[in-house]
Formats: sequence, C-alpha cells, structure tokens
Amino acid sequence: MTSNSKWQQLFSHNPRFQYLACNALSGAKLIMSLVSTRKISAKGNTKFLFIVGSGRSGNTILRRLLMSSGDIYIPPESYVLGQSVRSSLDMIGASWDDRVKLILSQFEYHPEFHTFGVTSLTEFAR
Repeated sequence: MTSNSKWQQLFSHNPRFQYLACNALSGAKLIMSLVSTRKISAKGNTKFLFIVGSGRSGNTILRRLLMSSGDIYIPPESYVLGQSVRSSLDMIGASWDDRVKLILSQFEYHPEFHTFGVTSLTEFAR
C-alpha cells in the first residue's frame, strides 16, 4: 500500500481525522496568507506569529501543511513551554534581557532541543 493510499484510507474512514484535517487546512490557508510574504531576519522590525496547540488537536498535520511551502519553519513539539512560563513569572522583577536569556536557555538545555535543528538560540537574545 502506498503512502497516499494509506492517507486516503485513513481520511475516508475516520470522521475525526476528516474534521481535524479540514480545520487544519482552513487554518493553514489563513496563516499562510499572513506569513508567506514576510521575511525573517536577525535585524529590523520583523513580526512573528506564534501558534499554540493543544494535545490531540491536529497540530502535527497543521505543522506539516504550514512547512510544506518552505516559507515558514515550525520546530517540533516541545514540553518546556510550561516550565518557561512559570520561570518567567517568577522573574517578574528581572530585566527583559535576563528573562529572555532564561527562557532561551531552558529551551537550549532541554533534552529534546536537538530536534529543533539549530545549534543555538543565543542570536535571538541580542
């Protein structure tokens, strides 16, 4: 069975998958229209788009659809976000630079950081 026929079989016999795929496709079209013309650079007033998903809600298919054009990169799922939010709130009196460095270091030192496909996040702390 080819990869395409596996997807077709899954899609045609699974109403939940149909629902998630349709929502992901409509969301992907909207998001791609917002970000496809933007270039990300280390300097300037680059605008960023953050997508936060919930477990078992179609995040993987949405990620694949958005990344298929090559105009956007979405790192793999990470479990460090909750810890980072709590740490940031604990440092409410610290400077913005210190808070950014803390959050980025929590991502970099997480055991699954290698799945992001980058060597470091320090360029974003400048």
